[in-house]
Amino acid sequence: VDRSTGLKAIDISNPSAPFIAGIYNPAGQARDVATSGEYVYLVDDQQFYTLRTEEVGTRLNGDVNFDFEINSQDIIYLVNFMFRSGPPPQPELLAGDANCNGYVTVSDIIFLVAYVFLSGPDPACP
Repeated sequence: VDRSTGLKAIDISNPSAPFIAGIYNPAGQARDVATSGEYVYLVDDQQFYTLRTEEVGTRLNGDVNFDFEINSQDIIYLVNFMFRSGPPPQPELLAGDANCNGYVTVSDIIFLVAYVFLSGPDPACP
């Protein structure tokens, strides 16, 4: 846990070449982390998080706020990020790439609005 960059999951399956397998940035500054079985418990200066180990660092394009659902909250989150200096998409910027073109732009907001409210195409990237 790093107070400024959050939780980093390190893959040590090859001890001679460890790498960052996932990142989770909480809303506040990360304070402490613990694990138990398939769960990761993270505390920041604002709240307590319970995550499944496979959720740390995984992303679903369009799930901008990293709550494992794609809904109107993701649209609001992305608008705030793009136009009001809000926090970036979680667990990484490309979670905001709803239309899967490799960039996070206004077109992703439009794509999410179509998906959530108009039964548009699924933001499932290959």
